[in-house]
Amino acid sequence: MLKLKNFSKEFFLIFLSFMMLLSCPLCVHAATIDNDNNSQIELMYTTIETNRSSISISGIKSTCTASMTAKKSTTLKIKMELQKKKSSGYETVETWTSSKTGVMSWVRKL
Repeated sequence: MLKLKNFSKEFFLIFLSFMMLLSCPLCVHAATIDNDNNSQIELMYTTIETNRSSISISGIKSTCTASMTAKKSTTLKIKMELQKKKSSGYETVETWTSSKTGVMSWVRKL
């Protein structure tokens, strides 16, 4: 009888311990969005499906192309720079930008 009483007491204490563990509140922290600056927090690379860029050169003329597609409609921004190699690094010769809301955007310059 004494063993049964001890067993039920142990069982009750173990059960109570599990219930206390399962009922503990969890702390969750989230990033805040500052609406005054109209800022957005978004993982852009999870939305981008493809991005491509190419350049073709023929004599002194070049054609630059850049394109991007998204999995869902979002703001797509492309900045394409034509750079010239210098002894100290690279110098930007020309810059083209494109900003579009949708699933596809592209820039092509001759």
